[in-house]
Amino acid sequence: MATRLAPRAQLCSCLRGLWMARGVLLCWQMTVLGRRGFILGLGLLGVACLSPTLPLPPPSRPTVEGPNQQGLVTLEGDVEGGSTVFAANMRSGEIRGQFTGSDGHYRFEIPAEIGDELELWYQVGTTSSPSIVFTIPK
Repeated sequence: MATRLAPRAQLCSCLRGLWMARGVLLCWQMTVLGRRGFILGLGLLGVACLSPTLPLPPPSRPTVEGPNQQGLVTLEGDVEGGSTVFAANMRSGEIRGQFTGSDGHYRFEIPAEIGDELELWYQVGTTSSPSIVFTIPK
């Protein structure tokens, strides 16, 4: 009398026979603890993806030099490392910027006159900081 195996056992024994030469055991049964761990892991992954990231702080007021003979003002300061800094002249619409290194230091020029308002902000990846607005001093 031949012993009849359940369909799952037949499949497992068949797969064992196919893959034993490679040392791979394909047939495994997920235990209750394994299922719970898997579901818990998926739940934690989902929560981690939904948690908000902290906002970037606004940049500090830069050191302003100029305007020079060519009508350019030099802005210098520090922001979070590995970011991109932007400045926009509100009067002329000119926008300039610079990539920062790991130290976050920037120094670049933008066309501006005494009394112009400039807006300054930075971006890390796809997250932008709040901007600050300041006036070019005399």
